Amino acid sequence: MIGIDTAPIPQWWLRVRRLAWLGVFVLAVACGGDSDRGSAGPGDTPGEEGAVLRIVFERSGGFAGLTRSMTLDSSNLTGDEREILSRLIEEAQFFDLPAQIVGDAPVPDDFTYSIEVEAGDRAATVVTSDSAAPEQLRPLLDWLTSQLQTRREG
Repeated sequence: MIGIDTAPIPQWWLRVRRLAWLGVFVLAVACGGDSDRGSAGPGDTPGEEGAVLRIVFERSGGFAGLTRSMTLDSSNLTGDEREILSRLIEEAQFFDLPAQIVGDAPVPDDFTYSIEVEAGDRAATVVTSDSAAPEQLRPLLDWLTSQLQTRREG
């Protein structure tokens, strides 16, 4: 017969998880939340020629609890990468998303993402996790995660 471990979760582990979520919240507030969000003006569209594009991407958590980050901007992206990234930002309706997207309850070993986007005169930061990310944001998260793995920054 296979037994199931019904031992209670240690209190220290619950405190660690609460502190991790508090860190996510503090990060979202420190990054300015949605205070810099505004309507698009000329030259503000991410894909528009001449618009400055800058992304700060951070992934933390997972089984190992590691944090990795990278910064992408117009100067270190190829023309194709700029096009792809601009399209993904637009399709995700990134500038219309709330600053923090969280699920009903924390999920163990979930990755947490912080994405800061500056495109022209528009800037926004979104903090979310694997389990809470809306479907429209997933292609952008996947692309940024693949870039994080290939570029090995941060």
